[in-house]
Amino acid sequence: MMPPQRSRQSRRPSLVGRSSTHLDGLTVTLGDGRWFNLRPSNIDPVVRLTAEGPTDETMNELRDEVLALLRDVKE
Repeated sequence: MMPPQRSRQSRRPSLVGRSSTHLDGLTVTLGDGRWFNLRPSNIDPVVRLTAEGPTDETMNELRDEVLALLRDVKE
């Protein structure tokens, strides 16, 4: 028996209700010093993720959360 998977919605609460722009890809600003940008590469067949946070730990958590959402979309 496979363990229950977390739904996409259960991973989204920290990203919901924040500001976003579409000027250069998708940029989401979370209001607590964290933000990320997703955009297609101009020269490679990949999507680029840039994430920033006030500490390495918060940046890593944000990066992991966004990557998990992208993996869910891919599946």
